Amino acid sequence: MERSLLRAAYLDAEYGVWLDGQPVVFTFSRTRFARAPSPLAGIAEPWAIITAFNPRSHVCTEPVNRMRHQRLRRMLVDLHAGQLPAVSQDRSGNWHEIGMLLPSCDVNRVLTLARTFDQQALVWADHGRIGLLDCQTCSWTVRTVRPVDNSESSRPTVI
Repeated sequence: MERSLLRAAYLDAEYGVWLDGQPVVFTFSRTRFARAPSPLAGIAEPWAIITAFNPRSHVCTEPVNRMRHQRLRRMLVDLHAGQLPAVSQDRSGNWHEIGMLLPSCDVNRVLTLARTFDQQALVWADHGRIGLLDCQTCSWTVRTVRPVDNSESSRPTVI
């Protein structure tokens, strides 16, 4: 898929994390209505959301994706990296990826991990700004986070 189309799909996707036992879902989409201020401000920066699912944005089977996710989790444990469960998906819910939010992380370490799993981009937050970080070019597209009301989200109930 062309990089500009991938970038547009990533910006329109929904991203979810568990904070204080509650799911928080957000998007970078400019076409979505923001219902509340960002609840992500309390996460220790810099932070990232990374996945091992669907390398190079090519769909893998669920068993392959689960094995890749377990490998990522083992690597994070070995690195003594903090982690919170996360998920990302397209608005329709057809493209679904389990991942991890990594608080207080180093950009070079996160990029190395993402590249290890052949990822195109990751969510990166630093100095109060959140956006998509391209894993190949290292360009950072900063956008306003728009919380997604659970009633408008098609995301699975389990993060």
